[in-house]
Amino acid sequence: MRQGSSQQLYSAFPTRIGSEKLVFNMAEYFLSPYHLLNEQMEDIKTILSEACLNAIEHGQTWNSPETYAVELKILNNSLWIRVFDHRQEILDKENIVQRFRTIASVFQNHFETRGWGLQIIDHLADSWDFGMENGRTFIEIQVILKHGKEGR
Repeated sequence: MRQGSSQQLYSAFPTRIGSEKLVFNMAEYFLSPYHLLNEQMEDIKTILSEACLNAIEHGQTWNSPETYAVELKILNNSLWIRVFDHRQEILDKENIVQRFRTIASVFQNHFETRGWGLQIIDHLADSWDFGMENGRTFIEIQVILKHGKEGR
């Protein structure tokens, strides 16, 4: 992540559909002191859902542990999210983004329908990229925080 003073939380989850709801609970608890706008909290949950489901669906190898991990970190008024899986390869963001399509073009031209999760993340996040740490692939996502009336 980035250097400087920060708060962070890290936890592992089972690779089962529905475990992303546990991640939502963790994120809501972690972010509660920041009094985020409700709309932004919903966007963060959507981002987390898509990133976690990608890790569950695509991030395992035949002999990997049946877990994925989520790290949340606040630094310089941004939420940094990392979702780790066991893919053991760095994905090419540029190649993936070039394949993004509109829903209409997918239906009209019969394009590949995969990749919507990353397209949603791309739309809702301020930045994102892939990386690798300790032999595990991760997606790192930045969301600049927007505070509600009671916020800082």
